[in-house]
Amino acid sequence: MMKHGTHFIIQAKRMDYLFSGLASGIIAIFMTLAVLFLVLKNQIDADSLSFWMIVNLILLSLRTLLFFFYKRSTITPENIKTFFYVFYFLAMLTAISLGSSALFIFPQNVPYQMVLVFMIITLTAGGSISLGSYIDIFNMYILFILAPFIYVFSLSDVDGFKTLAFVLFVYMLLLSLLTKKVSQSINKNIILAYQNDDLLTKLQEKTDMANKERDKANELANVKSKFLSNMSHELRTPLNSIIGFSQVLQRSKNIPDKEKNYIDKINLSGAHLLKLINSILDLSKIEVQGVKLEKTEIDLYKLANEIIHQLAPQASAKKLEMILHYNNDTRNYMADGFRIAQVLTNTLSNAIKFTQKGTITLSIEKLSEQKIRFEVKDSGIGLTPEQITRLFQPFSQADNSTTREYGGTGLGLVISKEIVAMMDGRIWVESQIGTGSSFIFEVNLDEIGPKCDLPFHLNLESDTLEQKIKALNATILLAEDSKTNQYVIIGMLDESNIHVDVADNGQEAIEMFRAKKYDLILMDLQMPLMNGYEACKIIRELDATVPILALSADVMQEDINKAIAVGMNAHLCKPLELHVLYSALLQYIKTP
Repeated sequence: MMKHGTHFIIQAKRMDYLFSGLASGIIAIFMTLAVLFLVLKNQIDADSLSFWMIVNLILLSLRTLLFFFYKRSTITPENIKTFFYVFYFLAMLTAISLGSSALFIFPQNVPYQMVLVFMIITLTAGGSISLGSYIDIFNMYILFILAPFIYVFSLSDVDGFKTLAFVLFVYMLLLSLLTKKVSQSINKNIILAYQNDDLLTKLQEKTDMANKERDKANELANVKSKFLSNMSHELRTPLNSIIGFSQVLQRSKNIPDKEKNYIDKINLSGAHLLKLINSILDLSKIEVQGVKLEKTEIDLYKLANEIIHQLAPQASAKKLEMILHYNNDTRNYMADGFRIAQVLTNTLSNAIKFTQKGTITLSIEKLSEQKIRFEVKDSGIGLTPEQITRLFQPFSQADNSTTREYGGTGLGLVISKEIVAMMDGRIWVESQIGTGSSFIFEVNLDEIGPKCDLPFHLNLESDTLEQKIKALNATILLAEDSKTNQYVIIGMLDESNIHVDVADNGQEAIEMFRAKKYDLILMDLQMPLMNGYEACKIIRELDATVPILALSADVMQEDINKAIAVGMNAHLCKPLELHVLYSALLQYIKTP
């Protein structure tokens, strides 16, 4: 069936070519008839000439009707033969009619006979193009036209006519041979055109299929992304209570050492679970939609300093010294600071985990105009070449045995590798067993900023944030529908000299804000009656300057962007760590 279909398509294309030249052929014959009529009307019998003209005009009319009927019809395997045979029949009748003119016009005045011959030669030459796709039709066409002239001229006694007959015969043979090559070329082009159309059709089918698969994949990706967002919210909400209350209890001075040790373990386990959730969500986001880098102006020195301060409690618990070397003459760049911080946090956390004593050093060095090198060097257990090969693989660590000493999933390094690759960089490790390791990554950043002071050495005995928080003596509004989360924030700010008013939803927050002046608003995003987005929009119409911080378990990038877009100053992720809350309050609350 496929072969039959292919044969029909090729025949249909040949028919299209045949009929595409029919209109110009009809016009050419009509003009020839008009010229011949004007030239011969006073030279030969008027009745014979008129009859000949009428026959040709009838044939032209029939061919014209066939042309219009073909253009208005749909070609099928059933009617294609009918069109072909009708075309063939009318073409042969036209050729016979034109060729017959040699029989009844000759012998007459020689100049007019020559005009007739040249006109007929022109028609036959034009037919080689219009009828070229069917060499058999063309051969019959020129034979019926030229054979009568060759016959009459070969019998004539007029000087030169026998020679003319021979010339016409040679001309007919040469024209046939030439048209045969034209026909082969035309048919070859028709077949190539069919094959090209067939390839385009198949390509389009594959493209359509690929588009459907892409749309299906995008739909699945959106479903997965939504699932991740919902799961992130549901997992972080109870974690907020676990980590938040454990941090509140850690500050209490009336808890026995044994119970305090239990609380420390709860907090440590909660933090570990939070890190695992963050890593899985990050890896899933990379798989679903990739990492979207958002460039802003960042201070590398300040960024690195903050990360080291955040990790200071972990290092201090193991009595490790942390050092920052910033061998660079500039510090401000256009880059995705969040992603750089993520890679630094992952590599520094690994260094702390696998180091029992000594130092951990973060070095930042400018290699070229745009390339920056970060190196995290520790004095830990080190790695063998075999262990290095297993790094940067999901759920894989250097030691995968059932007796391994250190926990973890290995996702942090996988995510770091993906992020560095997004920044047109590379990450690798240099290590020797027993002497420590160096995790190094290089990325391209756009330099824009001023000089900074060097170097920085972390003092793990530095003052806490509590003293600065107590000096604020501020009043804040907490919009949070969860009673448990309300108690967490209130507990975190207990004994901080910060007064907290609580609203159970966005509508209540607006009413309280209208009635009282607040130094800052902590706004949950998902609340009944009115969510945090809508509440923020209305409050921004009332006051454009009051700091509004999103406080939510919705931590996908689109959630953060949406919060900033409606007018919030920052986005604090649940579970909320105490030092993050304190730092945010110190940054956004105006001191008197």
